[in-house]
Amino acid sequence: MEFIYLLFIIPLFFLLRKICYAKNFLLDDKSLPHKSKFSKKKTPLLGGVLILISFLFIFEINNYYLLILYSGLFFLGLSADLNYLKSPFTRFFFQFLILFFFLVYFQFQLSSTKIVFLDSLINYRILNILFCIFCLMVLINGSNFIDGINTFLLTNYLIVFLILLLLPTSLIIDHLIVKKVIFVLFIIYILNAFELLYLGDNGSYFLSIFSGIFLIVFYNNNNLFVSPFFIILLLWYPCFELLFTISRRLLKKKSSFFPDNLHLHYLFATFFKNKFNLKKKKSDIATSLLIGIYNFFIFYYSINFISRTKNLITFILINILLYSVIYIILKNLNIRRKVLK
Repeated sequence: MEFIYLLFIIPLFFLLRKICYAKNFLLDDKSLPHKSKFSKKKTPLLGGVLILISFLFIFEINNYYLLILYSGLFFLGLSADLNYLKSPFTRFFFQFLILFFFLVYFQFQLSSTKIVFLDSLINYRILNILFCIFCLMVLINGSNFIDGINTFLLTNYLIVFLILLLLPTSLIIDHLIVKKVIFVLFIIYILNAFELLYLGDNGSYFLSIFSGIFLIVFYNNNNLFVSPFFIILLLWYPCFELLFTISRRLLKKKSSFFPDNLHLHYLFATFFKNKFNLKKKKSDIATSLLIGIYNFFIFYYSINFISRTKNLITFILINILLYSVIYIILKNLNIRRKVLK
């Protein structure tokens, strides 16, 4: 009952949605080919707006430096959604600039990696900053990649925060905040599942940077009992998706900025669509649930090894191997299907 007041998000959404339609503002043109049966109009990119407002007025974020960071990335994503920033390179530049300002001015850093060689490097302030920027930018842009499948990004982060809720109570973490995050994301997940809203870049940027900073703070507060590779494991999919995609495109001598539908989640969605004759919305949700359920069980099992770096690295390597094998199988199936046509 203590979270019932969070339902204000629903009337707020319909108010903002009405404004978007009246002003023809923040509407996704790409939604036209697959309009929702619940709406004959374009889909508003309101996910990040709702998350931002919720976090400001519900979660009482009183660390103004965090507010600056979250708002900066949110407005950067909003500028991309409004087509003010069309160049990926320009977005990367501003991501770097915002993160660099935040890390330098507010002296935010990673405490340890539990790898002797890497720890010797990040003892130098500038290298610590650059390492954190690299990790956060991989997370931000990897999260933006997986948002191409409807509900997938929200499923991913809902599972991450559910796992945080299941951690031992001896660890330092604000369980009330975690519960509120889950509650808000679940409401937005329902709206997203019915295609009443999309997250947009504003949503994927905001949600990923919030989650990344939250997990870094959690690790810094518990680094005697938690391996940093537990955090890496929780975020493995969006991060590996980005790194795998960049490597794949470079091997094919294609620009890393060149968009395609050869991501694993797209291949899964295509497989479900063709194999079971599903519509896009159902194939998207099926893909999100399948990968999400797998991640949940491996994350849940890894809690037993939360401080054991070697075990956690093994889990990450298993994920990468499984990803690669399934990717090759689904890609070959897709190629075979196209040849048969």
